[in-house]
Amino acid sequence: MASESGVVDVPPEKIRQKGRLKPGHMFIVDTGEKRIISDNEIKSKIARQAPYRRWLDENRIELRGMFDIPKLAHSDPESLAQRLRWFGYTREELKMILLPMACNAQEPIGSMGNDAPLAVLSNKPKLLFNYFKQLFAQVTNPPIDPLREGMVMSLMNFVGRKPNILAEAPEHCRQLKLPHPILANEDIERLCTAKRTDLKVAKIKAVFDVNVPDVAASMKQALGALVDSAQQAIRGGASLIIISDRSVSKVQAPIPSLLATAAVHHGLLNRGIRGQVSLIVESAEPREVMHFCLLCGFGANAINPYLAFETLEYLQKQGEIPEEMESTQIADNYIAAIKKGILKTISKMGISTLRSYTGAQLFEAIGLNRSLVDEYFTGTSSRIGGIGLAEIARDVMTRHETAWSQHPSGLLSLDFGGDYHFRHNGEEHLWNPETISKLQHAVTYDDQKAYDDYASAINNQAQKLCTLRGLFDFVPSQSIPLDQVEPAEEIVKRFCTGAMSHGSISGEAHECMAIAMNRIGAMSNTGEGGEDAARYETAFPT
Repeated sequence: MASESGVVDVPPEKIRQKGRLKPGHMFIVDTGEKRIISDNEIKSKIARQAPYRRWLDENRIELRGMFDIPKLAHSDPESLAQRLRWFGYTREELKMILLPMACNAQEPIGSMGNDAPLAVLSNKPKLLFNYFKQLFAQVTNPPIDPLREGMVMSLMNFVGRKPNILAEAPEHCRQLKLPHPILANEDIERLCTAKRTDLKVAKIKAVFDVNVPDVAASMKQALGALVDSAQQAIRGGASLIIISDRSVSKVQAPIPSLLATAAVHHGLLNRGIRGQVSLIVESAEPREVMHFCLLCGFGANAINPYLAFETLEYLQKQGEIPEEMESTQIADNYIAAIKKGILKTISKMGISTLRSYTGAQLFEAIGLNRSLVDEYFTGTSSRIGGIGLAEIARDVMTRHETAWSQHPSGLLSLDFGGDYHFRHNGEEHLWNPETISKLQHAVTYDDQKAYDDYASAINNQAQKLCTLRGLFDFVPSQSIPLDQVEPAEEIVKRFCTGAMSHGSISGEAHECMAIAMNRIGAMSNTGEGGEDAARYETAFPT
């Protein structure tokens, strides 16, 4: 900050004076007063501009019992199995996702590869969550390590009405502090039964009618009504809106929670009233980390995965979870696993607080058409197009009909899934028993026919619609004379190695790539980490 008096000559030793400036501190060179204003003075002056502490003490919202020890919820087994089918749960998810989270308080670890089809190419009904991919900062070292740099990470959030931040007033403090975005069933109940004039909660239903000729039109109409209901709740004084799918029935199917959240978020933004309310999602659909990240990324301030808690309670009664574990510990483990997963995910973009991640939409849609994205996921990248509301409604109806069809009682009536493990009549996989056995046989016995069968199965993957690249083909063209083809020694001059820093890979590999690029006349990129200092003094072969 400088005044109109001009530049003042400040001796360097004064700036470096011991104790005046430390890492992370700030200072101002005031050319009017011709002095350096220290970090403490700057912050003290700003902190005393208004009685912030008194504003906070008099206006902050506190609800007794919120975020107390979480508990699992009981549910009738037959009703539970029906609702699990309703929201697309599989036996594989219960075993490989929910159980590890409940028992170990950690997100399950699996291989980094995924040889199953993209959601838009699958012949199975997929949740809308599966059509999105998290963006990330593509660097060799993580932008933030959520474990080693945990001190700067936070899932804390404030919910309630958010007035204009440029007009400071006591009303800015009338918000409820949430230490993390995962609400237990009891937390939702406390919010709904709170008797406070400064915290009014409204619940809107995220369901649509199915006994109509056109279910896609019914879903679209329900989405519009959802936004209208949110606006009416705001006009009625609500500062918290709960988007709930608990009212599903035989005649009403759930709107996908991500679609409902994004529709309300952008609908209120377009009407200029998004800051007057916070959104809480009460849904049976979210159960794994990516689901919660997507909901937060598209506008949710908190989420209550009520069916996940009911499922964990049933799994313990079935002996899937050790009997010695208390129900409160199971619920706490599950919440802890989600919290760790969210921190891991937001750190991939160098974000340290959930408040910076909420509503940021740091995702890419793969397989959603432009009209759907523009209306409900405005601003999200969608390069290849794909399905719209009609196909989403069709998948919802498939699960709805499955839920109401006759099944044997119990969880065994759930579909197995097959996303992680290959199953006959399950999801397609590029690496399946046939391709793996053919490859192993060809390598072990030098069998050309076995290799040809393997290559044919891999090269004909377009027939099973597993990957986008499998849909591409060469377009026949006229041959080009060789004298019109650029020679290889000229083509390689445009080659460039990836920006891998010295330290992220071994020094030998770093130098080997640089030498190779020098020899062919191409370019090498050292990355942000630079090079070994010795390389500036030693002559390397070219």
